[in-house]
Amino acid sequence: MAERYVVTGAVAVLPTEGGSERYLYRGAHLGEGYTDEGITHALSLGLIQKVKAPAKTAAEKAAEEKAAAEKAAADKAAADKASAEKAATDEAAAKKAAADEAAAKQQK
Repeated sequence: MAERYVVTGAVAVLPTEGGSERYLYRGAHLGEGYTDEGITHALSLGLIQKVKAPAKTAAEKAAEEKAAAEKAAADKAAADKASAEKAATDEAAAKKAAADEAAAKQQK
């Protein structure tokens, strides 16, 4: 994600990547399309400053929690399936070993 900036001076005049300039007034959030040099210059003069990413909304938090719960459930289901398959394989191997042993005793 690109850095986010807000205008803290009364006004900041920033060059755009297209070659023009834009006047942005205090409180305005910078979008895409400004030159790196213009942003660096405005930062050095204190006309703009970086802002933190906005806090997550309750809906975003709930969606993340739901996704985490679904992933945990899927992981548990996969682990349970693997455990059941291993148990079935072990049981089949034990039956085969017992059958082989019984067959060996009959041949003697």
